[in-house]
Amino acid sequence: MSDSAFQTTPTTADTNGRPDALSEAVLPVLLHELANVTQNLTGLHSILSMEGGAALFAQRQGDLIRSGQIAEDLGWAMAVLGSACGENLLLARREPRGLSILFSLVQKACRREGLEVQPCPPDLPRLAPDCLDGWQLPWTLASLLLQSTRDGGGDWSLTHHGARWIFSWRAHPSAGSSAAPLVETLPGAEFAPAGEGRIRLALPGDWLR
Repeated sequence: MSDSAFQTTPTTADTNGRPDALSEAVLPVLLHELANVTQNLTGLHSILSMEGGAALFAQRQGDLIRSGQIAEDLGWAMAVLGSACGENLLLARREPRGLSILFSLVQKACRREGLEVQPCPPDLPRLAPDCLDGWQLPWTLASLLLQSTRDGGGDWSLTHHGARWIFSWRAHPSAGSSAAPLVETLPGAEFAPAGEGRIRLALPGDWLR
């Protein structure tokens, strides 16, 4: 695979109008997570409606804070999926924890499919605020992670090398052709030489921190 930069594409939906694979895989997880948040908030509301419930609610305020954070993360993830379909839903919003949010959703989606999942490291790098439009990098890497796991790879890494970040994953020899359209959303990213059945994607160093 030759080293070359790629141009941005306006949409990731295929020519038949179907959503991309990441959206199809992640949306059931998003719905489940949102249902859990709604159930938790409903429970907190019920506590407030009880006689003397204010004191108990005060003890459960941590649940309210956690629900708010989860809802915010899920809202960001939905904006990323929508932006990948051609609408700039993120606007000026940026989320440094974007990789952690989407990678976690992908792993949950893969577990729903009965796939073996490689745990995410707790210290995934954070997205730089000026990395493209905010959605392309997390969407692309999460899509590659989904593809790799479905291919039975499950062996990926994201490491810093010199002035570049390298996203590497084990894949079948034919996976490169299916990965290339995903990477087209990342102008400035390049496929790097790799061996031993691996694919390596070199990313500009200032995209991640």
